[in-house]
Amino acid sequence: MDNEMANNFRDWERYIRISRRFTATEVARQADHDASWLARWEKLPQATILEPWQYLKIRDYIAPGVPMRSLVKTAPMQLPFLDREQRKKAAEILERARVAKCVANFTLSTKIGLSASSWAYLISIGGAPAESTIYLACKVLGLDYKTLLKEVGVDEPEECSR
Repeated sequence: MDNEMANNFRDWERYIRISRRFTATEVARQADHDASWLARWEKLPQATILEPWQYLKIRDYIAPGVPMRSLVKTAPMQLPFLDREQRKKAAEILERARVAKCVANFTLSTKIGLSASSWAYLISIGGAPAESTIYLACKVLGLDYKTLLKEVGVDEPEECSR
């Protein structure tokens, strides 16, 4: 495993983790680490090269049956890290889109894998949803994720897609 392959695997891991709503704790446990380790590993400019068994355990958890050679190629999207204010702003934009498209809170919540009233509660308290919730809500509502990123203040959203 070289540096480029390690970075690509890390990008794939983050993309799959967010798009399939895996928690950081679940994925980190596969590599015998804690969630804070995974958060640091995902944010490093140059991914730390792991032990071969750690790559295989993570792969077997997030993408069982997918050949490792597929996960060391460039990922389809590099998802940026959003701060709390950006996530709150994204929730407001998504709520306006949900209302405009006449999608019920219940429908949106269940389609993105939350409990039935979670979206309504999140909006009522002015909460900041998780990055996976934002990404999946964009998919459900038919919004372009890169456009949303521009609206919440991500500087280089075009770098997100490769």
